[in-house]
Amino acid sequence: MRDVVGIDASFSGFAVAVASGGHVQIEEWKTQPAKDVVGRMKRYRQLVLGVTGIVRPMVEQQAWAAPLVVIEHYSFNSKNAGEMLGELGGILRSELVLGLGVEVVEVAPARLKKFATGRGNAGKPAVVSALSRRYDRDFSSDNRADAFGLAQLGMVLLGQADARTAFERDVALQVAKARRAAAA
Repeated sequence: MRDVVGIDASFSGFAVAVASGGHVQIEEWKTQPAKDVVGRMKRYRQLVLGVTGIVRPMVEQQAWAAPLVVIEHYSFNSKNAGEMLGELGGILRSELVLGLGVEVVEVAPARLKKFATGRGNAGKPAVVSALSRRYDRDFSSDNRADAFGLAQLGMVLLGQADARTAFERDVALQVAKARRAAAA
């Protein structure tokens, strides 16, 4: 069975969910805002090293089936600066794809919301509530819920979990289509 890593790469709380062997573990990191370029790069490095510290052993242990990484695509409507999210996202994606050789699937925030709630414009509390109910889990933050939802979507994409709702199935089909197009 192929492992799946769901990543909610935000500055408010950077969360990673690892689905492996039927279990999902979630980690979340909080980092301090930086005042200059050196501090900003240190912050990015800390987050990227946290992710690669999780993914690298998975790649080394299962070279025949590197994990699938499902990451929330950029959300430039957030209160965080789009440029900084782009910097972090570029560094992270480069390390995952080029450094570790894993497949990265990007999921638009609206698709993640639809996967969770059935509505692409749902608010964060609705996403947390819907995923909590459907999967009988408690989430201490919306970042953890997003990472979990991304990991679940990855499991559905790989055929390792069934879609539980019609809207989960619809989103999985849309993401699978985009994944095939990207691979072509």
